[in-house]
Amino acid sequence: MISIAYLDGRRLSRAVIAGAYFVSERAEPLNKINVFPVPDGDTGSNLAATLQKIAAGIARLRERHVRRMCQALADEALGGARGNSGAILAQFFSGLCEGLPDRPRVSTRDFGAAALSAAESAYHAIARPVEGTILTVIRDWARRVSERARDVPDFAEILPDSLKEAKRSLENTPKQMKALQKAGVVDAGAQGFVYLLEGIVRYVRDAARRSLPPVPPEEVRAAVFDRTPESILFRFCTEALLEGDSIDRDALRREAALTGDSVVIAGGATRVRVHVHTNEPEKLFETLARFGEIAQTKIEDMRSQHETRFDRNRAERVGIVTDSTCDLPAAMFEELNIGMVPVRVLFGSENYLDKVTLTPAEFYARFAVTDVAPKTSQPPPADFTQVYRFVSGHHGSIVSIHLSKALSGTYQAAVVGARPIENTAFEHVNSRNASVGLGLVVRAAAEAAASGRPFAEVVGIARNAADRVKVFIAMPTLKHVVRGGRVPRGKGMLAKLLGILPVLAITPKGTAEPVARARGFDGALRKMMRLLEEAARAGDGKGSRFGVAHSDAAELAERLSREIRDRHPESDVMICECGPALGAHGGPGAVAVAVLP
Repeated sequence: MISIAYLDGRRLSRAVIAGAYFVSERAEPLNKINVFPVPDGDTGSNLAATLQKIAAGIARLRERHVRRMCQALADEALGGARGNSGAILAQFFSGLCEGLPDRPRVSTRDFGAAALSAAESAYHAIARPVEGTILTVIRDWARRVSERARDVPDFAEILPDSLKEAKRSLENTPKQMKALQKAGVVDAGAQGFVYLLEGIVRYVRDAARRSLPPVPPEEVRAAVFDRTPESILFRFCTEALLEGDSIDRDALRREAALTGDSVVIAGGATRVRVHVHTNEPEKLFETLARFGEIAQTKIEDMRSQHETRFDRNRAERVGIVTDSTCDLPAAMFEELNIGMVPVRVLFGSENYLDKVTLTPAEFYARFAVTDVAPKTSQPPPADFTQVYRFVSGHHGSIVSIHLSKALSGTYQAAVVGARPIENTAFEHVNSRNASVGLGLVVRAAAEAAASGRPFAEVVGIARNAADRVKVFIAMPTLKHVVRGGRVPRGKGMLAKLLGILPVLAITPKGTAEPVARARGFDGALRKMMRLLEEAARAGDGKGSRFGVAHSDAAELAERLSREIRDRHPESDVMICECGPALGAHGGPGAVAVAVLP
């Protein structure tokens, strides 16, 4: 293992991203052991979502100043924190930032002092701290880091050693909390923090390698506890992001504690994340409004979550999974409970997870300033297994719908990834499509599943939609497809010389082929819209669904959607941004239109 004498912004960023990914792979095992503060089975999901938001936010930064990077990390954590453990983690990072000296690099001693600050800050975020939780493990880990940092100047030695102390503290949590001892598990939030440290240590140990070897999540025994929803005293997990000037966190904590329990107040004087379990969310929001402006809210019914987790209807529910080449509005993935497996995006030797550690906006910003042609690769089967394992915990069957087999090996990776999953029926659907066309197919299947349609019907709806959907694509230039090797350089030069651009379509076989040519981008757009109109006429003219996807071209997408609405006022038109996996080939300015007649 290499020696690490200092920590700067880039090293901090890479380590946290590695840790975040390690936790995300283990979300479902954490959900299984979720007992405290309520057994609603979402600690793993919440920690993973919080850390993915952090990773996505800092992945695009090139900040080498460690405190400034840590501040960015803390800001992302505060804005994206979910659940009790997510809010505590946000305050941990905030305290870590406050404890770091204002220098580009820090030593192990500096980091040890900051770790103690982070632990103290995490404790202060809680109205009624409880031992045997993530707080205890954070404190024990921080003390060990600080103790070793007095004599050891090497992060590569301190981090593995302090991980051992964190694991020892974790194993002790059932002795500190009767609920854990009775359930036969360790604390889920504390285990999540240990996973974060483990991912970081693994990254440090394997930093010399270009890619990290996969470590499959270990099998865990589910917690044993009272499975009646009525055992949950406060029904709603309620969160808010509060903004203002000089927010009095102590007064806010006292007021919030009057409305429920599991109160976490994370953040600083101008921005605060509030987490409370309560029976009166609106009353809580009224209280918060007296302290500042409410910028964000979230309410989850924990009794409903509990019922969903343990009810006897699992076998009847159908889960939907796709890959990140599926372009849909971001909110729709959550509304329709669609599982998504990210494709890999590579800028040289840097590896990102599409729409997870690299958002579309970040991708196009990076695309604009680099000469390196971005590339994509299919997810490994293990990534599908991870998502399938989570979805199968709540659904007896899964319909997995993916990018055309003719364009990628993603479909086959999904088939292989399903093999380790037991007691779950699977159907894999080759959409023979991509981007917003795949999105329309997935949306149709997800809506059918959400309405309670049986497995066979959902499969039929997905296959029928895949047969009918039509997609057309136009690009303002061929230079990106030439640079990526999709079009021979000679053909690209000739097209540029003549000012000719193609309109592409996804064929019934699932390949992308030119179906029209035009002079200039405006001409290509006109031909694309004529082809879309012809495809729409194949339906009954009513109730057709349309989609417009764009690569960093929001104004153009809005213009095209207005044109569609003018011609089809009774139809549904959705707009979304193409993810990095497809934006890498079409480049900025490309648009795709689709119709499901």
